[in-house]
Amino acid sequence: MDLEHLNKTQTVLLTLLVSFVTSIATGIVTVTLLDQAPPEITQTINRVVERTVEKITPEIGSQAAAAKEVTVVVKDEDLITDSIEKNKGTLVRILATPENLPEVSPDVVALGTVIDKEGHAAVPRSIFAEGMRYSAVLASGNEVSFKILNLSSTSSVALLEFAKIDSSQSALTFPKSASLKLGQTVIAISGLTRTAVAIGIVSGLEMGEGKDATSTVVSMIDTNINPRDALPGSPLLNIFGEAIGIRAVSLPETGTAYIPITIVLQEMRAVSAQAPKSN
Repeated sequence: MDLEHLNKTQTVLLTLLVSFVTSIATGIVTVTLLDQAPPEITQTINRVVERTVEKITPEIGSQAAAAKEVTVVVKDEDLITDSIEKNKGTLVRILATPENLPEVSPDVVALGTVIDKEGHAAVPRSIFAEGMRYSAVLASGNEVSFKILNLSSTSSVALLEFAKIDSSQSALTFPKSASLKLGQTVIAISGLTRTAVAIGIVSGLEMGEGKDATSTVVSMIDTNINPRDALPGSPLLNIFGEAIGIRAVSLPETGTAYIPITIVLQEMRAVSAQAPKSN
């Protein structure tokens, strides 16, 4: 057939036929190439298609706004600063003065950390010595006396009850799981007269015997935090602001040991169980 002798109708039909055949051929080639293409390319194409459909659909349908999914990135730095802000009000400073030298200005020998809403605080028991008089300075700056609730206990933790506690004094929060991992980031809050912080990692876990002879529990936490940066009793936190330990009085003094918070809570439960029940 001579193309020059085709009328208009025949020319249009021929053009449509060629276009149809070309479209089918293009589709076959495209599908074949996509089947052979790496996953990264197909994922990119799928994203483009999804985004195109997402933009066109609101115009065709009702005026309802398209739902958008927003991903919020939380940095470790933000978590750490939030943890410090949340827990700096839990500290109390333990003062000591020789009983035979009452005119001597008291020294800060340790930190206590408030562990419940009643205002009880935990400190390493080994900070106390014979011949010394002790008091505490609350977060508000008020100096108060205290008594040791578990005086006869053999635990490494002493629990304090203050003569008066400020309503502004906050308490620690604790993790739901007691699991600790080597290398996890930890924060120690300390300071003789003002709040200071030190950041490090868990460098070692000392294991001890659990409630029965067949189980073991963490009996001491080691960190790489410089011991000069954390007073005895300084709380050790994870990046979510939960307490995982308090600084022990290490021997030698260059040690970096922390008493696990599980021991503190266990001692608090024992004291609560022995307390007389009110009618």
